[in-house]
Amino acid sequence: MAHNPNQASIKLIIQDKGAFVDFTMSQFGIEQVLLKKNPNLDLKTISEIELKQLIINEVKEQIKINTNGKSLVLGTGVIKLGSHESNLKFLVNNLPINLKTIEVNAHCFQENENQVNFFTVWYKDNSTRAKLFRDNNYQSKFIIAQSGITVSDNVQTNYWSVSKILMIITITILCFLIIYFLIRKRKIIALKRI
Repeated sequence: MAHNPNQASIKLIIQDKGAFVDFTMSQFGIEQVLLKKNPNLDLKTISEIELKQLIINEVKEQIKINTNGKSLVLGTGVIKLGSHESNLKFLVNNLPINLKTIEVNAHCFQENENQVNFFTVWYKDNSTRAKLFRDNNYQSKFIIAQSGITVSDNVQTNYWSVSKILMIITITILCFLIIYFLIRKRKIIALKRI
């Protein structure tokens, strides 16, 4: 993902011991957003501490998560800056005991053209991912049930990529062609024997 500056991954990970939000984004993508919002910002002279604080503030401002209709509070955060990719983790302070719904509004980096944010909910050995982009206003709703997690009011992303589908189609066509030529070759051999 780090190679696509217009893509970010956000995961709400809920465990028995607590919950946290894990946020991964391209360093170039976040820098472009910060420069667009702060035209006088000089990334060469800003301290690492100031840059980290700007990123944390931007992410906290742009991600809103509601559980059972109440706003989640992102607590203490840790950030690791990388040359290509940066990662943030926030503790969640007020997760309800009986989850029924999770609504997310993640406008992070919408200033970048063609920005796509993938939001994943990990809960009780289940995970479901939604694609948040301009067409769905970077919003989605997850329904939590005993049978698992489903995405409501949003097209659930399919883990089958176009390249995988094309590869399967190509292999299928090749198999049919091989079978066709083998059958044709058998007919030619059978005709020669007659």
